[in-house]
Amino acid sequence: MQKKILVVDDDALTLETIGEFLASKGYELLLARTGSKAMQFAREEKFDATILDVNLPDIDGFAVLEEIRKGSANIPAIMMSAKNESECRARSLELGANFFLSKPVKLSLLEWELKEIFREEVNR
Repeated sequence: MQKKILVVDDDALTLETIGEFLASKGYELLLARTGSKAMQFAREEKFDATILDVNLPDIDGFAVLEEIRKGSANIPAIMMSAKNESECRARSLELGANFFLSKPVKLSLLEWELKEIFREEVNR
């Protein structure tokens, strides 16, 4: 079964790059450039994982992750940020993110982390 991933980043190029890469790997995608759009998807759509940028123009990625967790505590999350790496990493993991990536994101590492998330899901 094809996995659906919510990808959230305010940078159009980053969102397009990640989206095209994941689509080429067979994932179905929901793409959002704002926290409010991501929260709308969280309320209205089913997805298997999320990739969230911390720094969004309206609502930060931490608040989006908290909202997603209210609807389903088990949705795997990968957080990413270009700023305050250690602070963002710690906060992300405190909120239950599975992984944290520094930007610019290495696509091969992102792919590995998604595979690891879905492998863990099968082994539960």
